[in-house]
Amino acid sequence: MVWKSSDVKIGVVWEGAFLAKHSLALVNREVVMELARRGNLDLSLLQRNDTSEPPSGRCATLSRMIGRKLDRVSATVRHAWPPVFSRPLEGSFVLWQPWEFGSLPKKWVEAIASMVDEVWVDTNFVKDEYVTSGVPEEKVKVIPLGVNPNLFNPNARPANLGTNKSFKFLFVGGTIPRKGIDILLTAYTSEFTPSDDVCLVIKDFGTNSFYKGQGCQREIDEMSRRSDVPSILYLTDDMEDEDLPGLYAACDCLVHPYRGEGFGLPIAEAMACGLPVIVTGYGACLDFCTDDTSYLIPATTVYLSEKKVGDLETVDFPYCAEPDVTAVRKLMRRVYENPGEAQSKGALASRHILNNFTWERTAGIVEERLFALSKSAKRVRSQSSREEGLRAYREGRWHDAIRLLQGEDDMDSLNALALSYNAVGDGVNARRTLCRALEVFPNHAVTHQNLAVLLAREGRFLEAARSACRAVELDPSHEEAYRVLKRVREMVRSLKPVPKRKKSKRHSGPTQAEINAVLTRMNSLLSGSGSIRPRLSLCMIVKNEEAFLDDCLKSVRGLVDELVVLDTGSTDRTTEIARSHGASVYFLPWSDNFSEARNKSLEYASGEWILHLDADERLDERSRETIRRALDAPDFDAYELTIHNYRSDDSGSDLLIHRACRLYRNNPAYRYCGRVHERITPSIEKAGGRIGRLDAVIHHYGYRPDVVDNREKYRRYINLLLAELEENPDNLHCLYNLGAAFSSAGDPENALVYLRRAADIVSPHEEYAPLVFAGIADALCSIGRPDEALSVLWDAVERGVYHPQLDFCRANVLLLLGCYEEAITYFQSSIRNGRIGAWTGDAACFGYKAELGTAAAAFALGDYQKALESAQKVILEKPDEARAHEILGKVFVKAGRLDRAESHFARLARLRPSDSEAIMMLGDVLFNQGRYVEAKARYQSILDSCHDSAELQIRIGLCSRNLGEQEDAERHFRRAIDLNPRFVEARVELGKLLGLQRIAEALECFSAAVEIDPTYANAYFAAADLLYQAGRYSDAADVYQNALSLSPRNASAFLALGNCYYHMGAYQAADMAYRQALVIRPQYPEAENNLAMLEETIKNQRKVA
Repeated sequence: MVWKSSDVKIGVVWEGAFLAKHSLALVNREVVMELARRGNLDLSLLQRNDTSEPPSGRCATLSRMIGRKLDRVSATVRHAWPPVFSRPLEGSFVLWQPWEFGSLPKKWVEAIASMVDEVWVDTNFVKDEYVTSGVPEEKVKVIPLGVNPNLFNPNARPANLGTNKSFKFLFVGGTIPRKGIDILLTAYTSEFTPSDDVCLVIKDFGTNSFYKGQGCQREIDEMSRRSDVPSILYLTDDMEDEDLPGLYAACDCLVHPYRGEGFGLPIAEAMACGLPVIVTGYGACLDFCTDDTSYLIPATTVYLSEKKVGDLETVDFPYCAEPDVTAVRKLMRRVYENPGEAQSKGALASRHILNNFTWERTAGIVEERLFALSKSAKRVRSQSSREEGLRAYREGRWHDAIRLLQGEDDMDSLNALALSYNAVGDGVNARRTLCRALEVFPNHAVTHQNLAVLLAREGRFLEAARSACRAVELDPSHEEAYRVLKRVREMVRSLKPVPKRKKSKRHSGPTQAEINAVLTRMNSLLSGSGSIRPRLSLCMIVKNEEAFLDDCLKSVRGLVDELVVLDTGSTDRTTEIARSHGASVYFLPWSDNFSEARNKSLEYASGEWILHLDADERLDERSRETIRRALDAPDFDAYELTIHNYRSDDSGSDLLIHRACRLYRNNPAYRYCGRVHERITPSIEKAGGRIGRLDAVIHHYGYRPDVVDNREKYRRYINLLLAELEENPDNLHCLYNLGAAFSSAGDPENALVYLRRAADIVSPHEEYAPLVFAGIADALCSIGRPDEALSVLWDAVERGVYHPQLDFCRANVLLLLGCYEEAITYFQSSIRNGRIGAWTGDAACFGYKAELGTAAAAFALGDYQKALESAQKVILEKPDEARAHEILGKVFVKAGRLDRAESHFARLARLRPSDSEAIMMLGDVLFNQGRYVEAKARYQSILDSCHDSAELQIRIGLCSRNLGEQEDAERHFRRAIDLNPRFVEARVELGKLLGLQRIAEALECFSAAVEIDPTYANAYFAAADLLYQAGRYSDAADVYQNALSLSPRNASAFLALGNCYYHMGAYQAADMAYRQALVIRPQYPEAENNLAMLEETIKNQRKVA
């Protein structure tokens, strides 16, 4: 049931093509059909340059709007080519006009200034073109285009293209230079050969309309027939909207190297279908294409030589992009050879488009602009109290409306006054006002309907029934009156009759005969009502939700028929935002009981069905139609929806998934229970209701770290759950949620207490049973008991509990235990099994977290290629995953690719600015590249937080030594020794620094190092090197021999030992040392040269002898 005012829809004339096979017509028909579905506008269509064929198929609904006469026109929207600037006779004038060449035509700018109220463009790039050309910025509005998610999605059925090539690139659009077809053909034919298992599919558009005579049809057709170029499939036949998704689904990658675009619909459509796209990294598509969702082609800006496009003189020099054809080649090769990477990027692209770029969103923005224009264009009205009062009513200023409308006696004023009284909770005066209105206007159907709603809320069901019946009798064509009647009938049926003999002042309820009489009248009226779409009420409880509420309510706009918002004490703009969306706002003091508040909101709902959302949630756009279909033909009394709980700002797999009953009939027996994590399922089941599952998704952002920190959500939930558990100690739902809350709050010991209690009583078939055992395992690992965690996970299997998240937990435990090969097996099992079905739980456990675990285990095993592949998959999905950058940096260090390692460690340092280890690793890579100044700066940046780190001191000392800063180096080496007297490396490095100038001190350093660790070979080598430099060859030889006994594979040491023997005249020993150096390192020029010199010396001595 709904309180209805006498607001009138605004009339809109839409001009352009609607049925032709080009993009302008596509946009027009999709937006208009969506606007018609929403039902908030009176639409009339005026065809311009359109086909003469009548609408059919999906477009059949357009026929009733073509040429329709409107009583009043609020606005005209003109979206056609060529543009027409003549101003309509009535209402505001909106020009929706794309442009792709930079600077605008002069005549356009002049005409817009004098004729047009508002300009609509598809992207911010085009808006910038208009503004730069002189159109006032406030006049230009961006209306992003979209796709139909029911057609364009990853589940589209592939078309049969008739090619035997496995990999298919796709181009969709007119084959004109602006679309970059020449660049694509050059890149494709240069990079691939006829023997490659690849085909380029070209779907040409506009060959008989927009681009007739402009395209490359003949050249492409000839090229497709040649045997010396890679395979080309050229398609020119027109395709219906419903057939185009099959084309995308049949191909593997869209390539669109455009020079100029206003939006690029084929790009968005391909992305929606899950295709990776290679597109120009310039201009219009950057509104929806990023490095994460697309392969962007580098491009330069090229200016035309004249201030003219065709015959149109422009404000300035026109310009366009020039994509790099070499980059196109490389990207096509990359996608062709790395299909896994490309598919992952395509999956991200699909989610991005389907979540953010749909015709429903476009229509919503269009509707907002048209209503805003209508409001701003209204003529100045009389400032009478009646008109001011009606305006106050429409704006939700209830008290002002009540003050101003007192004494008015027209129907609009009386209904508005009654509605205002009701809004402030004054039901008595609301009812009196409606009764007064019916004295003056006894046959006004809407007033009878409103009175029925009010009486029903007061529990006066028989009176409500009589008013509802009268409303239907007065206006049998009004669907809302039938809905109110149906709802009141359910209330009447719930009445318990008073026996006739007991009826008195004390027992004043209705008798069975009175109930039957009313039901007979109602049934008679409803029997001819036909099929009435059930109304849906959104019920919410809110408190200080201004950051979230607007987006939440936008997500259900056009789906729900009523917004019921119950506020529990907001001090921000929450209620103002709710009212701006047309919500009925009610108030209830907070009592630490979510169910109480939730149930109170249900009392205000008038729809036959209820949808429950929280302010920090959004209904997925693709789920709107799913819900509507379910309500039109319900198989159940309630439905569970899937909740995606995001833990970061991106929309990847870093989310928790669970199901909850959020859609159900408005039945007084259906009520919530539980102080927190309230549930309605028990009451529905108790009342005999049937609960099904709906393939619909709610996105929940309340578990993001910033939100949780701001609200102290876990602490609050824990307190409420503990209070509830005192009342019901064996409440499984409460035990599980309490354990999960303690775990999220960083208290694993308490988490274990409640999760173990939950595990004792949970059924293996309970949806969250796997999460109970996973939670226990995680808590045990966090307190250093991984062996026990592994045992718990095997217990879960024995009890018949299976879930991919348990595979992930098992892998994680095995990783902690150092069982790396087994860990990889279970990580990959979680990924593989997670793809099979729609699992609840932590989605990242079957996604990037499992790949990250695989990378860590592979690195530990020394399988650097596997570590590289898995870590790169993580980065593709989570570009800012610090641990993946750390692993990649270490892998590239192992591979000697210090430049690549530096890139990842630098990203790691930005992600973890307070992580000294991350900054140390970056400094090490810089040091190993000889960039000592930068390395030293990095090391010094963490001195305050790591002032007691001997390792950091020696790193700074090494940088200083290499920079020639000897005193600074000595200071840091000595500081390292002070911090850790047993740090042998510091003593050795100090000895090297002191060197020949202070040889006694240096040798003392080496000696001390050997005393601390007699096996530390570097101390011996350093001492031997210094003795050799001092000319003490015999001492040096002795020390080298000691060092080589510890490290016998050191070719350099054998070379030095040979040099000692050479200087000592021990040529035979020198010969043996040089030869041993060559055994260890066969390609060792210094050893070869010294051996040759030795042989020559021996030869000369023999001659002398």
